[in-house]
Amino acid sequence: MLLDHIVAGTAQGPPWIEKLRLPNCDQWGPGWVAVDFSCSEEFAVKENMIFGGYTAALVDQYAGLVMLTILPDDRDFLTGELTLEFLAPLMPGPARIEAEATQLTHRHASVAVRVLQNGTVCCRGAATQIMRKVNP
Repeated sequence: MLLDHIVAGTAQGPPWIEKLRLPNCDQWGPGWVAVDFSCSEEFAVKENMIFGGYTAALVDQYAGLVMLTILPDDRDFLTGELTLEFLAPLMPGPARIEAEATQLTHRHASVAVRVLQNGTVCCRGAATQIMRKVNP
């Protein structure tokens, strides 16, 4: 499975993953993914806080990775809606992302994402993923 290769570091991802330095997941199971990673200072803005746009990219990426754990073989997906709630500043240093599918229908999936640091939820995200049939 693709996620096994992502976790092992042997999957070749799209160029934007590397360019944005989005961390690969290091844990997954049916309906969930997670990663323990370090936020780089290069994404910090004033007062040493991580840029909110980078946090949004992390949330969108992990909402998408969850889909790889539940997506039927005859479907692909795209993000239809993404909302974020910033609860505390995310700082450079160790952090964790946890994402899980909370609802799955024939055409949509709902995903909840949390970005944590030192046990504090810094950001909560919600994504609606639109699934569509793959053309044969």
